[in-house]
Amino acid sequence: MFKKSDLWYLIPVVVLLGNLIFRLFDQSQMMFQFPFDFVNDWSSYMAQLHFLKECGFHGYCSYWYNGFYTFTLIAPGWFLAMYPLYLVIGNVQIVAYLSLVGTYFGFLLLFIYFGKKFK
Repeated sequence: MFKKSDLWYLIPVVVLLGNLIFRLFDQSQMMFQFPFDFVNDWSSYMAQLHFLKECGFHGYCSYWYNGFYTFTLIAPGWFLAMYPLYLVIGNVQIVAYLSLVGTYFGFLLLFIYFGKKFK
């Protein structure tokens, strides 16, 4: 099954798995404490995703400060990718959390793929 020398690989796996579980739990607070979650900067991303729905792309948005034009100073890739999911679900907090979990899962698949490809 396992050689004794392979058991050393189990320690980092357990530590990283524990870190992943902690991060998923910690980041899930964005769904329940929005906009007062102090552990991350997702609040601004969630607000801009909401602004994309309400004000449009490069539209004038009067919800923040004295108003601004959306997506003139930030890359819109994540927002445009998550916008259809936001339209379906209708809750920006859930969409942001699903995006985070999807990113973790996607990179896990990439690591597995390239690990097998390059041995």
